[in-house]
Amino acid sequence: MMRYIKSLPIILTLGLIVLIASCESDKTTNPEDQAPAIPPQSTMLIDFSEFPDTTSGLEDQIVSRNNWGWAYSNVRVWNSVLTLTLATPVAAFLESFNHRPVQQPDGSWLWQYNVTNQEPIYTAKLYGKTTTDGVEWRMLLTKVGEFTDFEWFTGLSNLPATEGTWTLNKDPNTPTEFLYIEWYRDTQEETANVKYTKVTPAKAGV
Repeated sequence: MMRYIKSLPIILTLGLIVLIASCESDKTTNPEDQAPAIPPQSTMLIDFSEFPDTTSGLEDQIVSRNNWGWAYSNVRVWNSVLTLTLATPVAAFLESFNHRPVQQPDGSWLWQYNVTNQEPIYTAKLYGKTTTDGVEWRMLLTKVGEFTDFEWFTGLSNLPATEGTWTLNKDPNTPTEFLYIEWYRDTQEETANVKYTKVTPAKAGV
């Protein structure tokens, strides 16, 4: 009898461990209980530090004569568009990685923070909501005295954040779709594809 009583706390302890592990397992299997992973910065803005230096005259000639050089120059043009024409929403997106999200009553997650682009200070709200199709993204920006909660870009990504799209509007004064981005990345091969399409009023790619 004494031997049974001594072993009882151990059995109870093991039971509690199993119960806790079961609860933790339930949490990890329900993606809505966890904040979705924000797609990497490279899905919107490509990092050119990984490209070789093309400042030398000889290398410039070699690069300009092959497909790599053509792709490099085109992507560089789109990066310029993103950092100039769409500097504000891109800056807001890059800043989101420095903040923690808070779950909202509707199950979505909100990253809210201030971002400075040159002089103006904007209030940014990045929403991520898990759906059956993946994760829906919305970036709302506010500039005091000018516009409130302007939806500067939207997006859709799959749960592992290996593929998705972004749609960016031009600016609050002309709230029309301006740039469509399709991206895909292979985490094992460490490769990625990014396609930029300029949106015209007729929704045709240029």
